Amino acid sequence: HWGNDTARDILIQDDGQILLIGTVDTGADDDFMVIRLDPDGSLDTTFNGTGMIRVDYNGGDDSAFSAVIQDDGKIVICGKAEDTALSQDDYALLRLNADGTVDTTFGVNGWAIGSYRNDDIFTGVGLLSDGRIAAVGAVDHQGNCDSIVALFTANGVLDTTFGANGVTVQDWGDYDLFY
Repeated sequence: HWGNDTARDILIQDDGQILLIGTVDTGADDDFMVIRLDPDGSLDTTFNGTGMIRVDYNGGDDSAFSAVIQDDGKIVICGKAEDTALSQDDYALLRLNADGTVDTTFGVNGWAIGSYRNDDIFTGVGLLSDGRIAAVGAVDHQGNCDSIVALFTANGVLDTTFGANGVTVQDWGDYDLFY
């Protein structure tokens, strides 16, 4: 529907619905993309009215990598969002309601965006039993890649009781791999 689409994660809901999480190239920029399919593979048009949603953060190139479904059916997606003013990528979480609309009660207008260093990315997300959200990924540090773990409250705010103001970074050596 929107150009070069890349699915990076798949989730199966309790009712058998299939969620595809990824990135869509709109021609102008890249956006987060979620598509929901019925168990027979057809588009579930009850999800956001069309069966899919693409969400842009501020007009830059954004990429979704992984997601998790909360007990209430809300979907937390992790990835990166481009900060066009600073020409860098920031780590990003986006939360959707179970019906496929953006949950504007999460973070700021549905997004939890942050920057630890020059370029940051979340590639995995998980839920703690108390509803907090953990995300992992990478940060660029002087051309080397370090791993990042961040902990967020259920409302999409960094949990400052974890690490240094909600974030911990680990240098695994002199590796240059960055997503």
